[in-house]
Amino acid sequence: LEDNPERMKQRAFSDAIRACESAMAEALSNGEEFRCEDAQDRLSSRWDDKVAIVDTAPNSCMILVMTDDSFTAAAIPWNYSP
Repeated sequence: LEDNPERMKQRAFSDAIRACESAMAEALSNGEEFRCEDAQDRLSSRWDDKVAIVDTAPNSCMILVMTDDSFTAAAIPWNYSP
């Protein structure tokens, strides 16, 4: 997995989306407001320094993935409804 940057990137995005969904579900069940930082905290430590989940706009997080090949980065938005 680590020697294939494209597969690593796909796995990182998948794990980050699951972290967002899980953090959102917990916030809703506790009557709290969802924050992108909560999703970041749920990510496995294997993604330290490779994945960031940041607030970009109301009801939107940006998932950023840094790959090891040529220091390229990829990003996708994750939008949610409160």
